[in-house]
Order: sequence, then structure tokens, then C-alpha cells
Amino acid sequence: MSPATPTEPHLIPSVEPPPTRIRRRSLAHQSSAQRSLAIVNISPGELVVARARLRKYQPRHREHLLQSVKRWGIVEPILIDADRCVIAGHQILAAALELGLATVPTIALADLSDAQARALRIALNKLPELSSWDPSALKDELAFLADFDIDLVSFTAFSSAELDVILSPPEDNPDDALPGPLKQAVSQLGDIWIFEGGHRLGCLDALSEVSLPALMAGMLANLVLCDPPYNVPVAGHVTGRVGAREFAMASGEMSVAEFTAFLHAVFERL
Repeated sequence: MSPATPTEPHLIPSVEPPPTRIRRRSLAHQSSAQRSLAIVNISPGELVVARARLRKYQPRHREHLLQSVKRWGIVEPILIDADRCVIAGHQILAAALELGLATVPTIALADLSDAQARALRIALNKLPELSSWDPSALKDELAFLADFDIDLVSFTAFSSAELDVILSPPEDNPDDALPGPLKQAVSQLGDIWIFEGGHRLGCLDALSEVSLPALMAGMLANLVLCDPPYNVPVAGHVTGRVGAREFAMASGEMSVAEFTAFLHAVFERL
């Protein structure tokens, strides 16, 4: 028997593993933009209020909305999902229930998922905040309506004070402009500034018995406007474009008894 002839090793071609498919949930809406929006009148009692109420409303808003619905009816349909849960129009629904309306106009976006409906609810609440009034155009429209002798407050929901400012805006007076603050403060504790006309301004310690007598120079005040600290830290409680420093005293470091004694000492000297 002849010796076995060594055979060539079999070459097994390498097979690349299939690419890993990562699936992500998407909020993208795949349906046509030409959705048919049919208005259907439904009993307000059949609609479901969303669990998350994204906005807070003042009583003034409710009163104006009720007046609007009484005057014009519901002119903006309530958006609902497939389960008749409200996407947009919660306040209109509340007004309809309060007024005892038999039906309300609705538009059902039945093709939206729960996540899409919730995203749309946020967007519909946020988008109006991205615009602002054109003061000139608004003034012209309000002036036009004023010629018809209607109650602008009731019809437009603007307050009387707001209407006064819009229709008769204050003129800029250069004399009213205040100079900017000095880069380097020059006032020190104990300083009293005396202005033309007899006005006096003091940088004083309100706890000191000599501060007010020195400031008033023998005069008595007819009115005291006082804004003492609240024993609350500025950081984390006060917001604004300009960061405010902590108060020298009563900025959250006092106990209740210490803060009471602090206020008593201040008010006693007033």
C-alpha cells in the first residue's frame, strides 16, 4: 500500500457577520401631510383630559374665555387622539363644561401614537411663545375697534392698563434716562449724600440707633417704604438677568428667633 498522499488543508472562506441592526423608536410621522381633518361634534363629557396639564392659568384667563365662548361660540376645534384624549383645547373644554354646552367641535388625529400626541401637545403650547406683538400694527387694530364704541377689555382680553400703554405709548424722555453705575463704588458705610432740593440718601446700618437721626437731620418722615431681607439665600431663590449678591445679613443664616429679633430692632428704629 502506498503511503497516503498528504492533502492540502481545506480553506474555509471567512464569512463576515451581518451588520448589527440598532432599532430606535421614532416619533417621526409617516402619514401624508394632506391629512383629512374632519370636524365632528362630540359631547364634552365624552372627552378625556390629559394626565399632564402643561400650563397654569389665572382666573382672568378663565373669565375672558367664558366671555369669548358666550359671544362667539367655540371657533377653534378641540384636537383629540384616537381615544378621545385632548391634545389641545383643555381650557375650551373646561369652558364648555361650565357653560353646559351639549357638544363641542373636535378634530381627531387618530393616526398619532401616544408619544406623537404628547410631543404635539408640547409643541402647540410652546410655538405661540416664539412670536411677539407688532406694537404699531396692534395699535392700529385697537384704534380701529375703538371707533365702534365697544368694550375693548371684554372683546380683546387686554386689561385697561395694557390698552392705555398700547394706544398712548409713553414717549422717551432723555431727561428720564439714568446714568449707568460707576465701575468702582465710592460710597462707604456711614456716608450720607445730599442732593439739590434737600433730598438725602444714606448708606447706613439700619440696626444702628444713630443712622436714621443722622439721615433725617431732625425731620420726621410721613411715610416709610421698607423692603427688609427675608432671611432666604439669594442663590437658588432669586432669578434675573443680573446676578444679585447675597445680603450682608438675614440671607438665610439666621434662626427664626434671631430673624425675629433682627426685624424687631429694625422696625423699632423706624
